[in-house]
Amino acid sequence: MNRFKISDMDICFDGENEAPINKENINQFYYLFQEYINSFSDTNLFYTSFYINAPANVEEDADKFKKILLYDKYFKESKHKKLDDELKNWKRLEVTINVKFKYKGFNLDDYLKDIERMAIRYFNSSSFSYEYLKLQNELLTDRRTHKSYEILRG
Repeated sequence: MNRFKISDMDICFDGENEAPINKENINQFYYLFQEYINSFSDTNLFYTSFYINAPANVEEDADKFKKILLYDKYFKESKHKKLDDELKNWKRLEVTINVKFKYKGFNLDDYLKDIERMAIRYFNSSSFSYEYLKLQNELLTDRRTHKSYEILRG
C-alpha cells in the first residue's frame, strides 16, 4: 500500500430502519441529510435508493464526500439469495470519498465522525465502533497484522 494510490473509497454503515426508502418518505431524507444537500437537483430517488451527488461540505470541517447513498440492503440482497425476515429493515448508508494521495498516510477519523453523525440520526443508533474498521484499515495497510489473526491464515 505504500506505493499505490487509490482514487475513491466507499465507507458503509449498516443498520435497521423500518421506514421504506420511497417517494412517500423523501421529505424525511431531505430533512435528515439537509446539511449535505446543495440543491434538490443533486438528489435522486431510484427504486429503493436515495442518492446525494456532489454533497455539500459541512461548515465546521473540510471533508468532501463524492457521493452519499442510502439504500435498502435487504431488497438488494434478497434478489440474489433467501434472507431471513428478521433482516427486512436492513438498510445501508454508504459514502464515497475521494482520496488524492497514498492511502497509507490517509486519516479517516474526520470522515468517520461525519458518517457516525448521519448513522445516529438515520438509524437512531448510538453504538458506533471503530474497532472493526480499525482492524480492516490495519489489514489493508500493514501485512504483519495478518499474522495475529488465525481466521485469516485459514
